[in-house]
Amino acid sequence: MERYLHRALCVDACPEAFYHTSEMTCQPCSENCHLCTGPDHCLKCTSSYYVSDGVCVKLECGEGEVEDPDYDDCMACEEGCKKCVLYNPRHCLSCIEGFYNFQDGCYKYCPAKTYSVEEDMTCVPCEDSCVSCDEHECYWCETDFFLLEGECVSACPDGFYGNDDTNDCEECHLNCATCGGFEDDDCLSCNEGKMLENGECVAVREVCPVQTFLSDGDECVDCHPTCESCSGEEENQCTKCGKGRFLTLQQTCVSKCPAGSFASQRSGVCEACPRGCLQCLDAQHCSRCETSRKVQMFLQNGQCVKDCVRGYPAGQMCHSCAAGCSSCEKNATHCLTCDKPFLLHEHQCVDECPSAHTVQDRKCQQCPTACRECTPLGKCSGCEENHFLQEDLCVPSCAERFFEDAERGECLRCHADCALCNGPSSSDCDACIDPEATLHRGACSAPCPSHQYRDSTTGECKAALFQWLTGSCQTLLLHSDASDSSLEKDAPLWFCFSKRKKKHRRCCVCVCVCVCVYGSCVDGCPTGYYAEESKQRCEPCHASCHSCVGKQSQQCLTCKAHLFQEAKECVETCRHSHYGNAVSRTCEKCDPSCAECSDGGEDGCLSCVPGLVYLRTEGRCLPSCPEGYYHDSAQHTCESCHVSCKTCSGRLSQSCDSCYPGYELSEGRCESGCDPGQHPVIKGSGIACQECDSSCLECRGLGPSNCTVCPAQAILEAGGRCLLCCHPEEDEDFATPQQDCCNCTETRGQCILSTNLPFRKEEEEEARGNLTIFIIASVLLVLGLVVVFFLIKHSRSKGAQSDLPPRGYTKLGSAGGFGSSSKYGGYTSSSSASHSGYTSSAGGRFQEAELVDISGHRSVTKEDEDDDDDDDEDIVYMGQDGTVYRKFRYGQLGEDEDELEYDDESYRFR
Repeated sequence: MERYLHRALCVDACPEAFYHTSEMTCQPCSENCHLCTGPDHCLKCTSSYYVSDGVCVKLECGEGEVEDPDYDDCMACEEGCKKCVLYNPRHCLSCIEGFYNFQDGCYKYCPAKTYSVEEDMTCVPCEDSCVSCDEHECYWCETDFFLLEGECVSACPDGFYGNDDTNDCEECHLNCATCGGFEDDDCLSCNEGKMLENGECVAVREVCPVQTFLSDGDECVDCHPTCESCSGEEENQCTKCGKGRFLTLQQTCVSKCPAGSFASQRSGVCEACPRGCLQCLDAQHCSRCETSRKVQMFLQNGQCVKDCVRGYPAGQMCHSCAAGCSSCEKNATHCLTCDKPFLLHEHQCVDECPSAHTVQDRKCQQCPTACRECTPLGKCSGCEENHFLQEDLCVPSCAERFFEDAERGECLRCHADCALCNGPSSSDCDACIDPEATLHRGACSAPCPSHQYRDSTTGECKAALFQWLTGSCQTLLLHSDASDSSLEKDAPLWFCFSKRKKKHRRCCVCVCVCVCVYGSCVDGCPTGYYAEESKQRCEPCHASCHSCVGKQSQQCLTCKAHLFQEAKECVETCRHSHYGNAVSRTCEKCDPSCAECSDGGEDGCLSCVPGLVYLRTEGRCLPSCPEGYYHDSAQHTCESCHVSCKTCSGRLSQSCDSCYPGYELSEGRCESGCDPGQHPVIKGSGIACQECDSSCLECRGLGPSNCTVCPAQAILEAGGRCLLCCHPEEDEDFATPQQDCCNCTETRGQCILSTNLPFRKEEEEEARGNLTIFIIASVLLVLGLVVVFFLIKHSRSKGAQSDLPPRGYTKLGSAGGFGSSSKYGGYTSSSSASHSGYTSSAGGRFQEAELVDISGHRSVTKEDEDDDDDDDEDIVYMGQDGTVYRKFRYGQLGEDEDELEYDDESYRFR
């Protein structure tokens, strides 16, 4: 067994705050580190520090927070605390504004038996026996005390009696020296010359003395010593008791009335307390209520009630709600309903609702997202800046077939002809609803008939011209002569060429419903471009657009692959309350409960709208936290209770509100009568104790998922299991590493669940990498050989067709009009010209096309040759870069033909 040297001693394992080295020694961890595996790899820090990148960092808590020694995190102080004491968040050192300081606590209102001092926001205690007071006098005394001239006395002086109803000292009847009430028969003693008889002071006459009774033998016999007057000599034959004693129903005199009754100063009798009252001062003032499993009674204003009125229960008493609050829970300021005319907003009673809220059932309800104003039914009537009202909702951009009216802040419907628009008129269209319609100056018109185009100035349909020109050109947008300078520079497409040695030129003009792309006339722009009507050209879209209707970033139709489409704009990140759909690549709205989200489901929230709390473990926003969680008011999240609690008010083990079966709540902790390492099990009417699982030090039930305290080096995860830290490498101390483990590199005392995967050594990884490279190279080599084989086979099949005429270029026709063609030297001449991958059809429209093999496949007749000889022409074609090249006639020269003059001319389009 390995042993390690530690301070000149050999030990089996290094102690806490030390780690073992390869030299078999124990070395100290870094400063403030409690558990580590190396000098720069701390796993657990001392109190007030947390682990960050393997080192311990000082915990800095904000206002209203204090260090949590159990979790190396910050926890909230008691409500109202600005700063509190470590280990005791209820011990306040200072209070936030609006709270009073009293005995290490902060209060919204000063507690009973104190009065407030506004100058320094403190609560000052009243005199010991006073319940309610100010700095000058007492107004209400404790039980068994009476108010006399602003002070509390335990007994009223002679001539006064204690009024139990008002707890005041009041004057006796003038015949009485002392009394129990204000009537003349309430005397307890008489002035000189008077004698007491049945409570009245009468003139002295011959009677039996006090504490005697007249027997049947007309003798005065002594009463029992406890009786002042009696009907017999037994203890239970008293008829009246002396001072300080009270007559019970059993006719005995006692100094303290039994439970369920009170000593009536007026009658001197023990009278029954009201129903449900265990102890009382009088018939109207209960001091303690009965409690049982079936019935829970609470003390409120001297009465025992089942439900607190205008208050909330705490312990066995009802505490009053704050001013304006008609019902509350948890504390005085957590209102449920409000007095009129107040309105309920976030559990506070306010004079009026804040902006973006509406009143419904005397409650402030938040308007939908981006609403500035809304109706009680939750329909928007006004929107925030940069939002528009559409169908009772506020949207950042209007839907299709609507446009944004910035002045009214509304989305108004486009004209029926428009798919996209910027105004209500039929001439405000940006795109047409009819895909065949033509957009001209914002108006959508039916398409022109075949062989016609729409004039960009007048909007009228005119005959489309595409022909060879000679002589006058007035009707073809050209000047009267046919020289180079005669060409209209604004014509959509033009190019010229010469015929052999002749000096005159012939020009081709494209006049159609078209635009110019790389020198070609097309009737639709390719992806990434839009038709700029004023220039009759295809202009590039904004860099963010994949397709568009204009150059602006707000005119996209589709987006680049890495962007999301939001209305007509392409963005990297969707706006608030929206998320990017990775499939449709659009920004879609989150669930109504989410302020931010990762998808559109109700369990995809990242944060919540006001009024809801975030349950991070499920990604949901809820009205309140479920069982086993508590509401963190600072973060508006549901955090897990300590595993020993069923419900709680905080994360600590002493913050429990209720417990699991077999446990009892004691000062905020859930405790059982079992020994450490055992848990209670209910059997019949009794409770037995069983051993915890071997992975737990303490637990709340059977199995490894009910741990509450873990052994050293193990961390308690939220599911109740004790797990070790994940090990990136195989550790000799762990022969079989467990699958589930805690990621201790990022934790602050909480278990971040991970999976411990086996890692291979570097030599194994290198060998596997070399094998992978070899396999990939072999597959690529085989595929390459297959491709070469098919290419050779294909070329041989081409060679078998050597008797066919050579391939050529498409040749421009000589005759005006559409559809005419001629054959020459095995090459086709046609009015369907191919340019830059676009082919013109008889209808004047251009579609994207591949290069077509136009080799002739029939013999050329003599008649054909004669026809072509009359009007021999050059061949014009266009390169992909937009340059127009002139080629010469094809085939062999005839005997009577002169040798051609070859000038290598080219023309580039603007």
